[in-house]
Amino acid sequence: MAERFRLSCSVSSGATLQYSDHDDQSTEYGKLRFSLGCSARLAERVSVRANYIYYPIQHQQAPWDPDYTYAISWRVTDVLLLDYSNYSARFAAAGAYYMPTLMDGNLRAYLALPKIRFDETRVASCSFGLGLPSPADASWSLGCNMPLTEKLRVGLTGYAYPPRVHEPWSPDFSYTASYELTEKIRISYANYSNNRLPWNDDRSHGPGVLGGSITVSYRLSF
Repeated sequence: MAERFRLSCSVSSGATLQYSDHDDQSTEYGKLRFSLGCSARLAERVSVRANYIYYPIQHQQAPWDPDYTYAISWRVTDVLLLDYSNYSARFAAAGAYYMPTLMDGNLRAYLALPKIRFDETRVASCSFGLGLPSPADASWSLGCNMPLTEKLRVGLTGYAYPPRVHEPWSPDFSYTASYELTEKIRISYANYSNNRLPWNDDRSHGPGVLGGSITVSYRLSF
C-alpha cells in the first residue's frame, strides 16, 4: 500500500524562537511543538499532505495555531499547479468540536518559471503564485529555492498585495533553509513572520531572524 501510493511520513520536533503571548502580548521564547506528517500520491498528478501537530506546553498554543493541517495538489500541466490547503484546523474551539469547511482553506495557482542555472549543481527553481478564485483578494508571490551544496538548500519568497489586502501580520518576504544530516534526518529553519522590506516602515514588523522556527525531522521507513 505504501509503495502504491508513494507514502512518505516523518516525525518532527521544533520550536519557534521568539513569539508574542496570545494573552498579554508579552515576548516569549521557545514555543515547542511535535508533529507527524505524511504525503501520498493518489494519482499521477494528484497528491495529498496531512500533518498532526501537538504542543507539549499547552498554554503556548494560540487560538490560531492549528491542531492539524491538510492540503491537496493537482499538477494540471508541467508548469501549472493548483494547490488547496488548510492551516487553521482545530479539533476543538471554544469548548466545542470544530471541523473546518472547505471555505476555511486557500486555493492557489502556481506557475513554474524557467529554471535559473548557476552551474551544474546549483539550479534555482522558481514559481509565481496567486490566490483563487479572485486574485485580487489574496497575495501574489514569487518564490525560488536552490541547493547550495549536496545537503544544503535555501528558499526565498516575496509577496505583493492588492489594495486593502495587506494585513499587519502579512509578510513582505519569507525565507527557509534546510540541511540533510543523514538520509533520514533533516534540520531546517523557516521564517514566515511579518518580515518587512527596508523601505517599509510599518511598525508591525516581526522580530527578524528570531521570528523563525527550527525543526528536526526524521523520515520514517515502511
